[in-house]
Amino acid sequence: MDIQTVSTKSTQLGSFLVARGHKVLKTQQVGISTFFFFTDSSALSSDVAALRFGDDKVSARALFDARTYLLSLIHDGGGLCR
Repeated sequence: MDIQTVSTKSTQLGSFLVARGHKVLKTQQVGISTFFFFTDSSALSSDVAALRFGDDKVSARALFDARTYLLSLIHDGGGLCR
């Protein structure tokens, strides 16, 4: 059985999803862009909609920590450590 995934190259969306508790499954470098892959789920879809329409919030600290984590994945070549 294949796991359905959703990818984004947006560090804004990726940071929000990590701050909301979604795990990055893998990263993929395509040219100068890094894509972050997450498991597709109804919770993920709900969180994407919450970010797009402003219906939910995360703390600034959680968002900062999540962004730092994603940037470390980009700069460290994609090694997942969380």
